[in-house]
Amino acid sequence: MRLDEQRLVDDFARALAIAGAVVLLGALALDPIPAGMWGVVSAMVLLVLLLRIPSLRLGKYAYVSQVGIAGLAGAVLVGPTPTLVALGVGVPVSDWAVARKHRNAAWINASREIVSLAVGYGFYSGVMDWAGASTLLSYEGVPGMVAFALTYFAVSRTLFYYTLAVRGKLTPEERLFIVRYEIVAYGITIGAVGSIVFTVTQLQPLAWPLVVLPLTMAAYLLK
Repeated sequence: MRLDEQRLVDDFARALAIAGAVVLLGALALDPIPAGMWGVVSAMVLLVLLLRIPSLRLGKYAYVSQVGIAGLAGAVLVGPTPTLVALGVGVPVSDWAVARKHRNAAWINASREIVSLAVGYGFYSGVMDWAGASTLLSYEGVPGMVAFALTYFAVSRTLFYYTLAVRGKLTPEERLFIVRYEIVAYGITIGAVGSIVFTVTQLQPLAWPLVVLPLTMAAYLLK
């Protein structure tokens, strides 16, 4: 790698790490988490760990995980700040303590998820206000959910593959292979998020395990 490319990659990683910290601290300052919500945040951290640890490798440099399920569903059901905290804790713990990645790399990965979710939720909130949506599961709420899903995917994948593109690490065949798996994996993510949102908003809590357990089994079978 040329020196200017290495400098660009290092600067990008540093900026992303700082952006993740700024977004997370800003969310906590503007929208503090009530004391009674920290139990929910802890459960969400565990969910992030469960979704992040079994990542599917797509090659030497690329992988996919289903952590977006926790991000998208958590943001619309619990709120953005608790979800950002869960990502800010769960992703570094998974990458550093379990996958044995360097702590800086673990935080950069967490920052990518934090920034992507924050940008996606911003578009979601704006579109929901514009459409005058009162509930998630309504005709008015569909554009907001679509905007959230597309923005989150676009930002997170751009931040993930930017440095690989700069360094020329992926061959054309690898890029096509990765695109196929990314689309399939995100389709599964969207399906799971839709099922979770419907279950939590429309069904009684006693019915929730009847949806969660099949989703969990299906996720591991598909992996």
